[in-house]
Amino acid sequence: LVGSEMCIRDRFNEVLSAYEKQNSNNTDANSTITEFKRLLSSSPSAINELLEHMHTLDFESQEFHYLISILHELPEKIGSKALLTSAIQMSQFDDAQSTTQFLLLASNMERTAENPEIHSALVNIAINTAQSARVSLDALNLIKPYVVNDYEKEQILSHLNALLDTNAVSYTHLRAH
Repeated sequence: LVGSEMCIRDRFNEVLSAYEKQNSNNTDANSTITEFKRLLSSSPSAINELLEHMHTLDFESQEFHYLISILHELPEKIGSKALLTSAIQMSQFDDAQSTTQFLLLASNMERTAENPEIHSALVNIAINTAQSARVSLDALNLIKPYVVNDYEKEQILSHLNALLDTNAVSYTHLRAH
């Protein structure tokens, strides 16, 4: 498996180079990208290996965003389905890195509101996160208001009010000093 992972990572690095060359209408670059997509389309294990590699990347990197783009461009939405599965797995962890990666994956997916597991994870982050107000707001930004039930609305509003109270106290404390 390690040899295979290296192959996928090496191929992905070739694709990254090809993307950089693609702007100059390089036929070889287009061919490299097409071949890589064909490999992924015919090999679920290659997609899984690429997803494992994705978890090692800086989420703000160009490499991460190219990877997401490549997966979205695969036929029959197989890449999008793989990203959905990965996002659901990431939603099971409470650490800051997993939460950040989950939010990035959720923001890069189509129809997040239609998936009950994604919706539930977003609501849980919006209500329960102790990480920061920004993380709660990022989750809220991805939630579709028409999907939120009354209990969730009540919990979200309560959490937001608590965040506002905490920030108001912090601001008042800072101004006093």
